[in-house]
Amino acid sequence: MPATEQSERYTLFLGSLPFPSTESAMEEIMRRFGGSLYSLPDGECGEYAFSGAERSIRSNWITSAWWYMQETLAKERGLFRVVRPLDLDPREGVVTKPVPPQFKPTFRPHPDAVPDGLEFGYRSAFAQSYPAFLALREQWAQQDQCMGSIKFQIGVPTPLALTLLALPGLDKLRYLQVFQAALARECNAIIRQAGRENCILQIEVPMEANLAAKLPPLADRWLCKSVTNLASLLDAGTCVGVHVCMGDHNHQAMTPLTRLPRVISFVNRFASARYWPAGRQLSYVHLGLAEGAIPPSTDHDRYAALSELRLPQGTRFVAGFIHEGRTVEELLAIRGLVEHSVGNRVDMAYSCGLGRLKYEVAQAVLKKTELLLAAS
Repeated sequence: MPATEQSERYTLFLGSLPFPSTESAMEEIMRRFGGSLYSLPDGECGEYAFSGAERSIRSNWITSAWWYMQETLAKERGLFRVVRPLDLDPREGVVTKPVPPQFKPTFRPHPDAVPDGLEFGYRSAFAQSYPAFLALREQWAQQDQCMGSIKFQIGVPTPLALTLLALPGLDKLRYLQVFQAALARECNAIIRQAGRENCILQIEVPMEANLAAKLPPLADRWLCKSVTNLASLLDAGTCVGVHVCMGDHNHQAMTPLTRLPRVISFVNRFASARYWPAGRQLSYVHLGLAEGAIPPSTDHDRYAALSELRLPQGTRFVAGFIHEGRTVEELLAIRGLVEHSVGNRVDMAYSCGLGRLKYEVAQAVLKKTELLLAAS
């Protein structure tokens, strides 16, 4: 069971929200959930690849990374050659096809000589949305001082996810340390600009979680290092959250949750003192408990593996069971099953970003979240 006694219940939003702008996304979440938040993302709204597209580029983290690599790092800075271009769905606005793009680096893989222009668009997105967050937080803090402590939440993938999904052949591993150094440099630039007390970095690990579910336990050490090596390169004192799920590309999971015991083993290992770097606070671990469009199970046995969860003192556990496919009554029952297995009160969230949903469906999920918090 988690070591931290969670006397109060909070909710978490993983990143993307289906709103027309950053300001409208943050305003609505702050207005409806401000007293139950410890961090707030910017909604990952951003630009649209096509006029009339349903989703912004940033609503899908891998589409966002691919778009930045193609349009900025390849076309503008010449750091990559486009082997296979990004193929976006003009209606959805994101990648919906099974064949991903591919980029060949034009620089040598030396982690101590990372090109100045190698970054992945997170700093520029932060610069656009952070001033609006500060203004909104100050406005709401005048009504409730507790809201003045809400942190700005920045979500980033692991370097392993970036290289596995973007580079060809052996380049996936050859350039891993370079990508890691570049991503850490970009994250630290954000942390220093915002101030460690004002932000939390969310490392998103669906790639590692899926591999952990499928590979034997011997692979756990390597997969854990994918998470903790990035955390160790962040400035001391940085607050970190980790988002663990089975993937939600096109609202489909990559691996069924029948492999949950293996995922719990992976979480326990990266969160342990043996692996987690000293001086970086693991603020929360979010675990998605739905499989994309498939709602979370109402079977008690499905959650038995949560009894083996071990998190350090001070780390909150966020159960990602809220789902459009369950009634509030069913979700309350599922929460009870989860808490029975965990042995403690848990925080609540959707299993992944809400930006994958249509606006009206996301609004129904937000309403259910309000009702679940009221029933705490």
